[in-house]
Amino acid sequence: MQMNELVNRSIIVPVLALLVLTGVAYRFVRSSDSQVQEGAMTTTVEVKRVISGNKFKTEPEGYVTLAGIRAPFKNEPLGNEAIIALSEIIDGQQVRLRFGDDKRDNEDRWSAFVFVKGRMANEKLVRDGLAYARIRPGDERFMDLLIDAQAEAREEGRGLWGIRSDTQEDFYIPDTKHGIFHRPSCPDAANIPLERQVDSRSFDQTIGSGLAPCGKCNP
Repeated sequence: MQMNELVNRSIIVPVLALLVLTGVAYRFVRSSDSQVQEGAMTTTVEVKRVISGNKFKTEPEGYVTLAGIRAPFKNEPLGNEAIIALSEIIDGQQVRLRFGDDKRDNEDRWSAFVFVKGRMANEKLVRDGLAYARIRPGDERFMDLLIDAQAEAREEGRGLWGIRSDTQEDFYIPDTKHGIFHRPSCPDAANIPLERQVDSRSFDQTIGSGLAPCGKCNP
């Protein structure tokens, strides 16, 4: 009886040790995977539905905004055209998200540069004149590409640039935190904290630095 107990113990103890080590290893791998996902600069999602010119819903549940741009709202000129254009590019597609320094926007949605079949949707909308470049802190990854695309659209008078009237302000007030600029009379301009205020600039300077027109005062 004692011999059998010794044999059983000689088998059980190593097995238990192996199970413990396996559990530790499994938790380590799971933890490592979680860290990799959290720190990953890319991921792939399926587009469920386009909501606006720069926002869409994913499957499973989630929302993504297109980083580095501002598309017109539905009630603005070409707002519906921007929605249609984005739908044609990504609706129902598997898309790859590339993140900047900030993965989420102010409403805690994913904020990303969206690629499908080797094409960046953000850049396509800007190049077609259906969105403005809007570079906020953390969105600088493709800043030069988006600003160049916007310059081309403006020169060719595409989309928004074909229907805009020249604004007559002597200067405009930039808000670099939110990536937009205002007319001097815009109420939102008066709310910019002193530490965020920068030198007022001309229209060409603001657009050329990747700031988008305010949706309220429409400079």
